[in-house]
Amino acid sequence: DMVVLYTDGLAEARRGDELFGEDRIAALLRRDPTVAPDVLCKSLLEAARNFAEGPVEDDVAILAVKRI
Repeated sequence: DMVVLYTDGLAEARRGDELFGEDRIAALLRRDPTVAPDVLCKSLLEAARNFAEGPVEDDVAILAVKRI
Protein backbone atom coordinates (compact mmCIF):
# COMPACT_ATOMS: atom_id res chain seq x y z
CA ASP A 1 0.00 0.00 0.00
CA MET A 2 1.18 3.50 -0.82
CA VAL A 3 -0.14 6.99 -0.13
CA VAL A 4 0.76 9.69 -2.64
CA LEU A 5 0.22 13.38 -1.91
CA TYR A 6 1.00 16.19 -4.34
CA THR A 7 0.31 19.86 -4.80
CA ASP A 8 -1.83 21.25 -7.59
CA GLY A 9 1.26 22.29 -9.54
CA LEU A 10 1.66 18.68 -10.68
CA ALA A 11 -1.87 18.24 -12.03
CA GLU A 12 -1.90 21.76 -13.48
CA ALA A 13 1.32 21.45 -15.50
CA ARG A 14 0.40 22.89 -18.90
CA ARG A 15 1.09 22.35 -22.55
CA GLY A 16 -0.77 25.18 -24.21
CA ASP A 17 -4.33 25.03 -22.88
CA GLU A 18 -4.10 21.35 -21.90
CA LEU A 19 -3.43 20.26 -18.29
CA PHE A 20 -1.33 17.26 -17.24
CA GLY A 21 -4.31 16.30 -15.11
CA GLU A 22 -5.49 13.66 -12.69
CA ASP A 23 -5.99 11.00 -15.38
CA ARG A 24 -2.32 11.04 -16.39
CA ILE A 25 -1.27 10.96 -12.74
CA ALA A 26 -3.58 7.99 -12.07
CA ALA A 27 -2.24 6.15 -15.13
CA LEU A 28 1.33 6.56 -13.86
CA LEU A 29 0.31 5.32 -10.41
CA ARG A 30 -1.30 2.20 -11.90
CA ARG A 31 1.60 1.44 -14.25
CA ASP A 32 3.82 -0.22 -11.62
CA PRO A 33 2.28 -0.84 -8.19
CA THR A 34 5.61 -2.17 -6.85
CA VAL A 35 7.62 0.97 -7.66
CA ALA A 36 9.64 2.51 -4.82
CA PRO A 37 8.26 5.80 -3.46
CA ASP A 38 11.33 7.85 -4.44
CA VAL A 39 11.25 6.48 -7.97
CA LEU A 40 7.53 7.22 -8.26
CA CYS A 41 8.01 10.84 -7.16
CA LYS A 42 10.80 11.35 -9.69
CA SER A 43 8.74 9.67 -12.43
CA LEU A 44 5.71 11.88 -11.75
CA LEU A 45 7.78 15.06 -11.88
CA GLU A 46 9.62 13.93 -15.02
CA ALA A 47 6.32 13.05 -16.73
CA ALA A 48 4.87 16.47 -15.90
CA ARG A 49 8.00 18.21 -17.22
CA ASN A 50 7.95 16.13 -20.40
CA PHE A 51 4.27 16.90 -20.88
CA ALA A 52 4.86 20.63 -20.37
CA GLU A 53 7.86 20.45 -22.73
CA GLY A 54 10.00 22.20 -20.12
CA PRO A 55 9.79 23.31 -16.51
CA VAL A 56 6.38 23.42 -14.87
CA GLU A 57 5.18 26.94 -14.09
CA ASP A 58 3.80 26.33 -10.58
CA ASP A 59 5.63 24.87 -7.61
CA VAL A 60 5.33 21.10 -7.21
CA ALA A 61 5.68 18.99 -4.08
CA ILE A 62 5.20 15.21 -4.13
CA LEU A 63 5.26 12.85 -1.16
CA ALA A 64 4.89 9.08 -1.47
CA VAL A 65 4.82 6.83 1.60
CA LYS A 66 4.78 3.05 1.31
CA ARG A 67 3.87 0.63 4.07
CA ILE A 68 6.52 -2.02 4.59
